[in-house]
Formats: sequence, C-alpha cells, structure tokens
Amino acid sequence: SSPFTLRSLREERSTRLSGISEDFERRRERVRLDTLLGKRRKRSVYSKLREERLEAVNGVVADIGGKRRSIYAENKGITWQDYLIREAVDGNSVALQVLRSNSRKAERDIPRDSFDGPRRKPDFLYWNLSPRVYKNGDVFYQVDGGVIRDEGEKISVENMSDEGLKMALEISTARFGSLLNVDGSREFKARVVQVAAEAGLEVEFSLPWMQAALEALMPDPGKEHGLVDEPGNERDMAKKQSKGRGRELEIELEREKEIDMEQEEELER
Repeated sequence: SSPFTLRSLREERSTRLSGISEDFERRRERVRLDTLLGKRRKRSVYSKLREERLEAVNGVVADIGGKRRSIYAENKGITWQDYLIREAVDGNSVALQVLRSNSRKAERDIPRDSFDGPRRKPDFLYWNLSPRVYKNGDVFYQVDGGVIRDEGEKISVENMSDEGLKMALEISTARFGSLLNVDGSREFKARVVQVAAEAGLEVEFSLPWMQAALEALMPDPGKEHGLVDEPGNERDMAKKQSKGRGRELEIELEREKEIDMEQEEELER
C-alpha cells in the first residue's frame, strides 16, 4: 500500500464528509426557521434532506474506495523501501527523510571528501542531473565522470573533475549556506580553494587557512574596475601575483604537515 497517498485519501474523505454534514445542518436549520411551512411539510422536507445526505455520503465512500483500490493495484508487489525510493524520486521529501532515518549510522560515518555547514536547508533534488535515490536515502548525481553523493547532513564527492567539484560546491552552498566545513585530505582542501577561487563562487570556509588562501587567490576588486597604475603591465602583474598566491598556499600546506609531524613525534615520546 501507499501510506502517504492513503493518508491524503483519509484526509480527503474526512473533509468531504464534514462538508456534507455541515451542508445538511445548514439546510435543516433553514427549514426549521421557515414559518411558512407547517409541521407535516417540514417532516417531508427533513426526510428528503436525509435521503440526499445519505446519497452524498455513499458517493464519497464509493469514490474514495475506488481510489484506494487503484493505489493497492498500482503498488502491488513492491516493498516498502522500494515505494519510499519511488516517492523520493518524485519529490516526496518525507519519504526521503524516512529512508535516511532507517539507514545504519555506520554507513554515514565512512570518511569521505565532503562538505557540510551549520545551516541546513530543506532537501531538494536536481532533476537536470538525473538523481538516483538509494535504499539508505542517499541521492547520487553522476557529474563529469565523478559522483556527488547527497547524504542529507553532508555532501560527499568521489573522483571529481574541477567542473564536478564546482557543481558540488554550488549544491553544498545551496543546502548549507555560504559558510562551509570541508572534510578530507589537505590536497583535496587545497583543490577546493583553487576551484572556488577560479570560479568566483560566493563561499567561505570555516578553516582559517582555507579562507585565507581563498582570499589570497581571489581577484583584486581594484583591478576589476581598472584602478591600475600601469595598464600595459596588468596581465604580467596578474600572472606574477597568481603564482605568488599559489606558492603561499603550498607553503601553508607544508607548514600544516610539519605541525602534524611534530605533534606525532611528541606523542611517540
């Protein structure tokens, strides 16, 4: 059966039957207050109203029953989980939440290159990317040879090209807002910074060194508006600054590695 659809049928049945009862009481009250009708005439009208009410109720019951039978026939032989997947693909956010709530926590704790943030917005499927919904509620998008996995609480990526990583960042900021936490290797984080800067994405990173690197790689607003002393040398200057900022990012990564090595040596002692 289809609980979400059946629930809506129950609500429809209740609403329609309530409307019939209200209409009956309203018409009956008008007859009762009509001083031009005698008692015998009123009894006849009351009887007619009851017949009409019964006919209307039977019509609703038959209509809802037919719809319910169609639902059972349509979903005959499919499992509860398969039904939830189908509903989720059709945009039913409740079904997607149920799938995710039933998945094992261990599945969600597997380390992956991923994005998350402090502010989660409602689930949304990107139909233009042909989403596939799995039994644990994860939504998969195939993008440029890689995979973007929407796990609800985070967006993880696998085998991403720069274009795919840009798409993953856009999906992540749409879900979590402009401030993102990035989980993964240092190389992955550095690549995320590079892609975000080159694409000019409106994004901020919670890790201070990533945010500093992003700001260093972003274009100078003054140059964008033509505020350069020597216009003829602007292209050469931009190349030099881009190389310098890239080197700064490499130095920052090396510094992070040295700190980790020192901490590991300290623990061994």
